[in-house]
Amino acid sequence: MPTNLTITWIRGIAFFNFVLIMNLAFMISAQAQTAYDESIEIHISAQPLGMAITQLATQTGILIGMDAELVADRQAPALSGRFTLMQAIGQLLKDSGLVAIETAPGRYVLRSAPSGQKAASQTDAVIMPEITVTETGGAYTTPVAFSATKTDRPLMETPVSVQVVPREVMQDQQATRIKDALENVSGIRPQSSLGLGNGFIIRGFRNDRVFRNGLVASGVSIGGGTEFDTANLQSVEVLKGPAAILFGRIEPGGMINLVTKRPEKNTHYALEQRLGSYNFYRTEWDATGPLTDDNVLSYRFAGSYQNNKSFRDFNFIDRVMVHPSVTWRPSNRTEMTLDVEALHQDYQVDRALFAIGDRPAPIPISRSFIDPDDPVDTLYRVNLGFNLTHALNDNWVIRNRFLATFNHDNNFSVKPANMFTAQQFLDPSAGNRTYLRNIFSQIAEAETYTTNLDLAGKFDTWGLNHDTLIGFDFLRSCLEIESSGLM
Repeated sequence: MPTNLTITWIRGIAFFNFVLIMNLAFMISAQAQTAYDESIEIHISAQPLGMAITQLATQTGILIGMDAELVADRQAPALSGRFTLMQAIGQLLKDSGLVAIETAPGRYVLRSAPSGQKAASQTDAVIMPEITVTETGGAYTTPVAFSATKTDRPLMETPVSVQVVPREVMQDQQATRIKDALENVSGIRPQSSLGLGNGFIIRGFRNDRVFRNGLVASGVSIGGGTEFDTANLQSVEVLKGPAAILFGRIEPGGMINLVTKRPEKNTHYALEQRLGSYNFYRTEWDATGPLTDDNVLSYRFAGSYQNNKSFRDFNFIDRVMVHPSVTWRPSNRTEMTLDVEALHQDYQVDRALFAIGDRPAPIPISRSFIDPDDPVDTLYRVNLGFNLTHALNDNWVIRNRFLATFNHDNNFSVKPANMFTAQQFLDPSAGNRTYLRNIFSQIAEAETYTTNLDLAGKFDTWGLNHDTLIGFDFLRSCLEIESSGLM
């Protein structure tokens, strides 16, 4: 509640400042227009040109920009009587070789007079040539997000909080994991679990579930170990607050929805190679286009390979992800897409540093407390997805989605003993420098099957527009864990 009050107060101040600024701008514009059209009393004594221009701007209520070097060593004549704005400017700039160029209503800037033009004869402002600005490249804004209402309603007309990280942002920031992309979203922070991938805290609630095209992709949590690469993502959507209940059983903080790339009718190929610190190597590819001349069938094949070490000793990642998909459009009203996403990752988890009291231990950040002979950990994931969209008419659409997810995580570690009470690693008061470790192994197998059927439509009654959604969701998820250890 205090946070909401603070936000409301800040917004109130911002709105007041906005209104005040708009009022001031209107007053200046009105004064400038009056001064431009009508003659007014102006009294300026003979003095340096820069000071004279400043007095003119003050007496007429306009804004005049000038370069100090441009007006240096120039004198302005005395001015007294009734003048229009342009008459006054012309008199002050007489024989100075300068002109006033109007850049906006009530705004001028002093420039050297164009060749052949005399400042003394200036009676009208020089109008700047019109400039047309056009957009090139992708936009950072997304007008529609599926996770908001499961419909195509524009975000501006949606009464919920949704933030979208589009492909252009991920590309420009070179994000490789959804954790990197979500750094752009307020109210959400990653929370790793024993070094296995990332869970996320959304508005204070931990959420291990990640949605893919509107369906649960992580199923039963296996320690937050599910990994997602960004090479095949079109956008990342975050729906904040309890409105996320639209997607079923979920924490009230919100939900994360990954939107994958779809086959396109236009041919496109891309290949990218990245090199970075700590032996970072990453290759991304993306190819899409029609398979038939009539665009009934189209394909897309995206993927990546990444290999890198870490600033921490012994840690590394070796990951490959492939994502082929095919879209069939038998008619203008029907579209079906089938896609398969496979990810394989060999890695050594980063278990970070332990704390002494309430502070990190005073040791180098590169120090690792896992065993250098710790066996390599392995993660497999396969997503099999299907999407059907059929427009019954111009107002009603039926959608069916299906997703099967198979996760396998094999984690074997030789790590500091008692991972939940790290303070026992070091006891300065007793002079104990014994480093205790244990051996822990876990093999987790998870399967998730989820589907839904939605009917979305629009209709009007008595001048009111209605967006309607009727749907059915089904989820079945199972998890098997085999654990062993030596303390």
